[in-house]
Amino acid sequence: MSGFRDIIKPGVGLITQAWAGQREGKTAVLVAMALWLMGYGGYLPTECCGNQSICIKGYQRFTNAELMVVLRRMITEHVRHKVILIAEADRAFPPRFWHDDEQTRALLGLWQNEKLENWILYDTHYGGVDILLERATQLYLVPHYVPELDCIDVEVISKVDLVPATTYGIDNVSEIVFPYYDTKEPVD
Repeated sequence: MSGFRDIIKPGVGLITQAWAGQREGKTAVLVAMALWLMGYGGYLPTECCGNQSICIKGYQRFTNAELMVVLRRMITEHVRHKVILIAEADRAFPPRFWHDDEQTRALLGLWQNEKLENWILYDTHYGGVDILLERATQLYLVPHYVPELDCIDVEVISKVDLVPATTYGIDNVSEIVFPYYDTKEPVD
């Protein structure tokens, strides 16, 4: 997980998407990033929440409906210094071909996350998400879980730094990531 210190800059939050097929480590890499932010990035567990459980005292789990309210409040009240994990964002914020006031209100203004030091970590399958969330995404993580080696290789693509893609490895995931969340927890 030491590769996170190369992509996480102090005093800055980014909207980060993990994008891959099933069982490739999308949520695992985001849980690893959230754990790193809580352990080394200056965020307290009480400043972190999401629709995926992380077994750390102080972290809060919400349903998708509750998460919409949290995001809307965070955006409209300019809440600072938060980490929000959205597992299966393609379910919470699906691509749409119609106007949805609730979804728009929850996402409008999301791009202020960087100066407010808010991290939005979300994963999707190869499908899409709401265009507001997609366009505001600044960092892409493309994980590949290798069970035989107990690691996740992660390609990192930044729209902010405009540097060539980099690959990092998260080793020993069965010891440092998997004990903190249930890989088969349903998201609602």
